[in-house]
Amino acid sequence: MCKRMYCIYCGKNKPATQKSGEHILPQSMGGNLQPTNPLKTDRVCITCNSNSGVFIDGEFTRSWFFQNARASNARDYTDISAKTTLPLTYIGYLNSNVIEGYDCEVWTGPAGDSIFHFHRPYPVLPRKTGHVGPPITSRIDIDPGFVIIFIVATNPVWHPVIIRSVLARFTPATFYLGNGPKPEVEGFKTIPAELEPALSELKNLMMAQLPIKTKHYIHWGIRFLAKLALGFGCLFLAEGFAKSKESKLLRRALWEFDEKRFEELKLFGTGFLSGSPKEFGDAIKWPAGHVLSLLPTSEGLAFAASFYGELSGTLLVTKNERYWTGRIDPEGHFYVIDPSRRDFVGPITLLQYGEARSGIQTKPIDVRPFINRGYNKVVQPPFHLQ
Repeated sequence: MCKRMYCIYCGKNKPATQKSGEHILPQSMGGNLQPTNPLKTDRVCITCNSNSGVFIDGEFTRSWFFQNARASNARDYTDISAKTTLPLTYIGYLNSNVIEGYDCEVWTGPAGDSIFHFHRPYPVLPRKTGHVGPPITSRIDIDPGFVIIFIVATNPVWHPVIIRSVLARFTPATFYLGNGPKPEVEGFKTIPAELEPALSELKNLMMAQLPIKTKHYIHWGIRFLAKLALGFGCLFLAEGFAKSKESKLLRRALWEFDEKRFEELKLFGTGFLSGSPKEFGDAIKWPAGHVLSLLPTSEGLAFAASFYGELSGTLLVTKNERYWTGRIDPEGHFYVIDPSRRDFVGPITLLQYGEARSGIQTKPIDVRPFINRGYNKVVQPPFHLQ
């Protein structure tokens, strides 16, 4: 008889051969924790692992909000060296027809540099999305386009960092420097004569406020919260939770892509845009990375997440105390994650976390050195020469 496995994401019994290793917190967010990973499970089938990576994790990690929170964090907490690569800040689409037949997306570089990515319009997919950059699709008709960069940093220490970061984000596009000689770096070319009018128009636009338009998908954060809440519940609560009515509700939130039906789901919590109560958000946020937790409340067991100290949200996991009694400390079950080092502390309680942030130690486990990483920024070269 063929062995079966119960997939926590789709709620179906699958052949054991369909079992796969799923990072509840995506690897792209630092979820490949070392040396052991408490947030990894093998109770997800291959199909759900793949689909969640594209439609749930991908939508969140490539959203305007997460991209920019990560870029801000990287500038504050990354040691700058010649080999450093930093994420860019996404601004939106340039609402001006600079080049006929081309869309232009605007980004900001690590030192405030202006980056213009021109490309043919991306194909329109049937499912609404709000992520930045090209659509997540296997289609090959995605135009890599070309990039024009205007570097503003006068400190030359930043120049290789800026160039490397732009190359990493847009390869295999063609690259042009808009305010200087062509860098002696593979991928960069001299600006051709036919682009000179566009170059002049960009310079004029930068002297005023750039006309920008953006797009957002309304459910990008709640769907991701539901995935994390479901994953944490199945990892840390009693076995019966995986087949409970509460888990079924979270599971429906993962895969309901019809906006009207999604809004009819009775999810209880606060999404990243509506925001957690300020006192709670301030209590759990950690600017150097992520805080993920299960916390007993008067309403039931809540899942709470904070990413880079900027994006916070909560979602009710279950009201049934028997699922968490004896498993979750009344003061909570917290993991604090440093994505740049793939490191973490946890589980710790809310009290331990709060004391560590305050520099106090009353419990046997001292997590202050780890928590205090988020309050001591790495010394970096200045943006401008003195």
